[in-house]
Amino acid sequence: MKLNAKHFIFTMTTFVAVVYIICAILILMAPVTSIKIANLLFHGLDLTKISRTIGFVDIVYGFIVSTIATVIYSAIFVTIWNYFYDRMEVK
Repeated sequence: MKLNAKHFIFTMTTFVAVVYIICAILILMAPVTSIKIANLLFHGLDLTKISRTIGFVDIVYGFIVSTIATVIYSAIFVTIWNYFYDRMEVK
């Protein structure tokens, strides 16, 4: 199925933005617990040794960078997907 670029980019960017906001809220509310949970997700890494205090400016900057990166990566993904979809023999 060929992907609609605008819909895909909007959906992915919205998803990443919502997850980022939820993560930022959790880190602000319970930083120690959030790091412990993140340790479970990153097998073999001890994030407690590299964690630091995160301020509002860091959160805003991270949100902007994550959103822009998601737009770029989603656009690249859709372009590649549709390129190969158009060249498939079986549709």
